[in-house]
Amino acid sequence: MQSIYFNQALNFHLLVQGNTTAAQRVLENYQEQLQSLPDDSQIKYRSWQLLLDVATGQPEAAVEIGKRAQLLLLLGQATAADRLVDRRRRVQLQFKLSHAWTSGEIGMVARRLNKRPKGSLESAKDFLGHYEGLAEAVKQGNKPLSYYLNNYDY
Repeated sequence: MQSIYFNQALNFHLLVQGNTTAAQRVLENYQEQLQSLPDDSQIKYRSWQLLLDVATGQPEAAVEIGKRAQLLLLLGQATAADRLVDRRRRVQLQFKLSHAWTSGEIGMVARRLNKRPKGSLESAKDFLGHYEGLAEAVKQGNKPLSYYLNNYDY
């Protein structure tokens, strides 16, 4: 039996590679294991199902992910909220479903940049370059990236 963490990593990899069929198979395998896994696994499973729903063009799934991220914030899990929103954004980009950057999404990237180790080999500009359309969104907002650090409006 594969670990839950392997399934999560594989599922995300398949989604960002554009393979929804294989990602669905991984989720089905994950679902078969749910009965023998800790209770929080059901929540994780549903989050992965929502990401798959985003990939298949169901806009309500993207909204639900934003709501889940808000709940994680209320529970003091800001890093987990940012991670979930980052995954949603990456899946949307892969499937060309992306929308205009929200101030909360820009904040997520600003916080991720802030948490990078000092002396990182990758420059800040290169790091930010991984996020398609971000530089333009920040430029249009006419505010520095640091302005968004405390924005969690997903």
